[in-house]
Amino acid sequence: MGWFLGAVGQTVLGNIMGGRSAKRQNQQLDAWYQQAIQETPAEKEYREKLEKGKKFGDPDLEQKRQGVYRPIFSYGKEAKADATGVSIRQGLENSIIASEIKNKIDAKTYQMINEQADKILAYNTQYKKDAEDKLLGYKLKRDERLRNLAMQYQQGRVSSPDIMDDLMGMGQTMLGSYVSANLPWNQPAPQPNININIPLYPGQEESG
Repeated sequence: MGWFLGAVGQTVLGNIMGGRSAKRQNQQLDAWYQQAIQETPAEKEYREKLEKGKKFGDPDLEQKRQGVYRPIFSYGKEAKADATGVSIRQGLENSIIASEIKNKIDAKTYQMINEQADKILAYNTQYKKDAEDKLLGYKLKRDERLRNLAMQYQQGRVSSPDIMDDLMGMGQTMLGSYVSANLPWNQPAPQPNININIPLYPGQEESG
């Protein structure tokens, strides 16, 4: 039985070592997976920028608005100054005509401002829509990436050997082999050596 116990012991030891190796590999895989599913700083920054763009629009909108309005106000101011100069030279500085000219210049200036304001509003609305579409695209790609990572994670995990199942299976096999080979009642029964040529009575000759 010594050989049987020795073989079983080797199996148990091998499974223990295999289990430790599988556990260590799975721990490394767990650490990799937890790190891989996290957003990188660049991804987080990109997502937050899109979320703000979806909610508020272009973050530089006020600067761009002022860049559009400033030339219009400058035009109106210069036009009114020119009209005032003409009125003074013609002696009409405080006349109704001079006042009407200035009012027309103001009206034209604000008309241009309103037209640009509508364009700026349409631009910012489109900016929000584009940010929303990009954010959705980012989330879809990230979801696909997470699914792929989850599949790689599951495929990479190593199952630890079940020591008791392996031990019982190997033990039954070895024990069956030992019993078949060594226990007497499992050995084939000896066959009797019967001489069929023994004479039936003295002096009888063997025929033919």
